[in-house]
Amino acid sequence: MSVYLPRIFTVRPIRYDELPVLYAHTQWKLHRDAVSPTSHVIVALHDDVLVGYCAFQADRRSLNIDICAIESRLPGAGRALLDAVKARASQITAKDVLLVSEAWWKRRDFTLLAPATEDDEPGVVGAYEWWREDDLQLAALPYAPLWPHQSLARLTWDTEDQQRLDEAMQRMVKPNTLPMVSVPAAFVEAITQAIAAGQVAPETATALQAHLAEIEQIQREPLRRTLMWYGDALVRLVELHAPRELLDELQGMMREYVRQMQREQPTSGSDAVQGRPTTRTP
Repeated sequence: MSVYLPRIFTVRPIRYDELPVLYAHTQWKLHRDAVSPTSHVIVALHDDVLVGYCAFQADRRSLNIDICAIESRLPGAGRALLDAVKARASQITAKDVLLVSEAWWKRRDFTLLAPATEDDEPGVVGAYEWWREDDLQLAALPYAPLWPHQSLARLTWDTEDQQRLDEAMQRMVKPNTLPMVSVPAAFVEAITQAIAAGQVAPETATALQAHLAEIEQIQREPLRRTLMWYGDALVRLVELHAPRELLDELQGMMREYVRQMQREQPTSGSDAVQGRPTTRTP
């Protein structure tokens, strides 16, 4: 006699590298439009494979959540996503519910909030709503923490800004140069003058000149100079066991700075989050 074992799903916020799966139209039966860049997205994984997603708008203060899209390609994934949202909400509105999925929402205690109008897309029956009952025992239970308040647009911007910062650091910071470029410009100038005056042995001068010229150039370039300061400051803060919030703030400041300094360069993947929200079914 065979025993049915329910599938186990992992539900978490979407990662940047998973956006191509989200926007692959062939992956989803009802995926007609791209998810809005202002939406938050969580995904369901089974055996480390992305098998479902839920896009929603969240009001962090009142824990009211509007589901814009929910779809899965493995039975049970949609329910796992919805249960995860329910654990973090006091009220949920499912927008633009399709006729083919109306029964699915009803089975999960959603009731019709507003019927579709002539302006809605064909196949839409209306908006459905779920809320927590006014029960003392239930009200005493703590809500599960809401996921990081990060929209698709913010996820994309922060990730690509961090990539630009990392790439800039790799291009401009070479091994064993950090201690040298931290010295004052006047020190570099003094060593250069000493070499020109013959006060430094020729073999030593040859080894120093190329390195000093590069350091001098770095100190003249605002972006490279600031990146060197950032790298040095980050290392020292870590050594001092600085709070994570301080390190994150410093990193965010540098991401914004590099973006401004490289504004003329095109942002890769800037078209990745265009579209508008539509509700899908599991």
